[in-house]
Amino acid sequence: MYDISDDEKRSRVAHILKLHGLSRIQRSVFVGIGSHAVARDIAKAINRLVNPRTDIVHIVLIQDHEWERRSIIGSEMSSYESKNAVFIV
Repeated sequence: MYDISDDEKRSRVAHILKLHGLSRIQRSVFVGIGSHAVARDIAKAINRLVNPRTDIVHIVLIQDHEWERRSIIGSEMSSYESKNAVFIV
């Protein structure tokens, strides 16, 4: 999940996340299946774009069993089932 002030940078970050196989579940929230290495690669790519004084990006890795315990209200766009870690950006 992120809050990026510049429209162009925000679009570039979203593009990077999509290239890494993440899916948008909210306007500034993406989710995907991966590992610490994938999350680290994404962090490196995004770090070059964001301004730490005005922008913030959270990358949260969670285990499958934690993801499966989430509560959903409303319709879910897609399902993530795997034996890998799920992460949210």
